[in-house]
This record gives sequence, structure tokens and C-alpha cells, in this order.
Amino acid sequence: MTQRSPHPRSPLVPCAIAAPVLLAALLGCPPVARLEAQAAPVAKPSPNAAAPAPAPAAPGAAIATPPDSTPPLINGVEVSGVSSDVAIEHPVSGHLVSLNGRYKLRASMAIFEPGGYIGGHHHAGPGMRYVLAGDLAYTELGHSHVYHRGDWFYESGDTLHAVANHSAGRDTILSFEILPVDWYGPSTMPAPTPR
Repeated sequence: MTQRSPHPRSPLVPCAIAAPVLLAALLGCPPVARLEAQAAPVAKPSPNAAAPAPAPAAPGAAIATPPDSTPPLINGVEVSGVSSDVAIEHPVSGHLVSLNGRYKLRASMAIFEPGGYIGGHHHAGPGMRYVLAGDLAYTELGHSHVYHRGDWFYESGDTLHAVANHSAGRDTILSFEILPVDWYGPSTMPAPTPR
């Protein structure tokens, strides 16, 4: 079943066509889902500071866990200052019969605030990336590279890599990827543990 948008579409580029997803995102087609991983900077506690005494809990009340000083984990991956909108995703169908109903194509846009990053991770499937704005620092297998506005690059998904925005402005990255049809949420995942 195909999702239909209640919003009017651009007469030039319909959102339902997979090939011009880049233009559809630029023309403001509504997102299918909003995925956020934004965190305020967290100060590490001083080793000399005394921890405040916990208040006594009411009988039967849940005991609150103290806040952690580590960045948030999204799907088990450290993420800070990054938000992502899924523009469109659709199960694969057509002449590639062996893929039909097993995989889906997804297009999304990620915003990296200054200092934003995604720690070491894999992806659930391969994909192409396009730098719409900014300069994205990319580290894979010990090699670093900066992708600039207008650059395309490929991620196989099965190698450990990290990305960050070291600039003073926002980075905007468009992602086009293939995922298992039942995959929901961000495609990032921790590297599998060796057997």
C-alpha cells in the first residue's frame, strides 16, 4: 500500500518518482517520518565534586537513574547534534523479482549542526550520499576525507566509519539507501562483534 501525502505536490517533480528524489526534497515534499538525535552539550563532572545525596524515594516509587555524561546512543551508536527526516521510502517492486517485497528504498536528509557527529557505525544496507551544503568530515578504515558541497559518495554499510561537522555552519546530507523492508528508524547500527 502506497502512502499518499495530503499536501499538494509540485507540478514539476512528483514525490512518488524515485529518480528525482533529490529535487523532491529540495522542493519541500513532506517527510514521512522525523528522526532526531539532538543533544545539549554535557559537562563531565569534576572528579573532586561531591555527589549530592539522593532524596529518599516514596514507597513503591520507581528510583530515578542519575543522568549520564555520555552522548546519547541511537540504535547503539553515539550521536550528537544530528537530525534526520525521511523524505520517502517504498518497498522494492518491479523487474528485480528477487528483491521485491524483501527490501525498500529510502531517501532522507540529515542536518549536522556545527560540532555534530555520528560515532563509529555500520548501516543496515548500502547507499549513496550527496552533500547538499557544508563540508562533511568522513573517517573510514583509518583514512579521513572531507566531502564538500556537490560531492557524491558511496557507503557499503559493512565497514566501520564515522562522520562529523567540524565547520562553523550546518552540513546537509542527502542519503539514498536500500534497507530490509521491515527496517524502521535510522539505518545506523553498531559494528557487529567478531565471532
